[in-house]
Amino acid sequence: MRKLALNYLLLFFTTSIFAQTRDIAKCGNEFTPATTDQVDQALLINNRTSATTGTIYRIPVVFHVLTDQPTGVSNISDCIIQNQVAILNNCFRRKSGAPNTNAAGADAEIEFYLARINPTGGATNGINRVTTSSCNYTTVNSTSQLSAIRTAAQWPTNKYLNIWVLKTMPNNNTVRGQAWYSGTNMGIFVHYSYLGSKNSGCSNLSYLDITGFQAYDLGMTVVHEVGHYLNLLHTFENCSPGDGCSDTPPVSGFPNPFCGTNNNTRGLCSGATSRQWQNYLDYTDDACMDRFTACQVLRMRSVLETNTQYTNLVTQTNFIATGGDIATSVNDLSKNEKAFIYPNPTKNIIRIQWNNYTPSSEYAVIGIDGSILLKGKATGMWQEINVSWLKPGAYALRIDGKNYKFIKE
Repeated sequence: MRKLALNYLLLFFTTSIFAQTRDIAKCGNEFTPATTDQVDQALLINNRTSATTGTIYRIPVVFHVLTDQPTGVSNISDCIIQNQVAILNNCFRRKSGAPNTNAAGADAEIEFYLARINPTGGATNGINRVTTSSCNYTTVNSTSQLSAIRTAAQWPTNKYLNIWVLKTMPNNNTVRGQAWYSGTNMGIFVHYSYLGSKNSGCSNLSYLDITGFQAYDLGMTVVHEVGHYLNLLHTFENCSPGDGCSDTPPVSGFPNPFCGTNNNTRGLCSGATSRQWQNYLDYTDDACMDRFTACQVLRMRSVLETNTQYTNLVTQTNFIATGGDIATSVNDLSKNEKAFIYPNPTKNIIRIQWNNYTPSSEYAVIGIDGSILLKGKATGMWQEINVSWLKPGAYALRIDGKNYKFIKE
């Protein structure tokens, strides 16, 4: 087996000249020698022959939006972030209408959801907005900047996938993103202008124009970086040992731009006939990325199964602790639904997440006999109600005239 230990990978671009002036990717990878590779060992131990097993792994995500201009464009909208999560799920699950529908692609059976419970047990929407001067990452792997950014905002890496959305990235923002696999820096940095899709339907998409070139405006930068976070290498690493996958043709050298229409055989190693420029781990334009291979899926899932820094992420305990059951319900929540309540059953606190909050919204706790035991007005989109004083049993929470059943333990 090929022995690879991936500490961090970054994605950045330098200007090159082809038929026209155009940004082309160039990447610097650093490896730390190791005696074993956890993924390869997992394959040996489990004798795995197929990429997936029918088990869906769900990863909670928090986006830390760091900015020193709260009213500026870098403080991107909830809509854009929600769209980015949808893009992740579409690509990793090969959902209908998603790019990853090529016959050579594989369903990773990995899903992502915005956390609904924060590390202290409070309600969250999975978007942590922080006004701070530590929103600029100008030098790749600057120890002081890495420390400052993570000091400004970080949730436990064994419970959440941390994605930091930054105002500035290196090389005048042509560094699109950087991912760290394992270690104390686990997580992803991304420039705000590469989040979400121009087809999202969200308002104020002018932020996508900041780079001056719209080749990366469909949300694939984060898909690419999450691949790195889950132990995938670029498909153009080198001829040997390459990226650790036999179903991605070996390529050595620069990535391929222009959706494969330029230099499609560039950098091919002996025995390969065409580079797989459609792979999420190349640097192809967003519009042309359409696959993870079966081997790449196997590598990602094996990390979640065997690397102790990742295994807790996808446990049922962590799913509940980070509000995965809430997130799943909220994602399916009709826009006409008034609110969602959790946890249910509950012992002390019941939380309301208003879907269409207005200051006139009202709630009431209703007994089984129809009596009103408590009532009040909404104070915000997320609200906590103390129900510790209720006797164990079934109750209803009436929200703007609609009843939601809950159980008091």
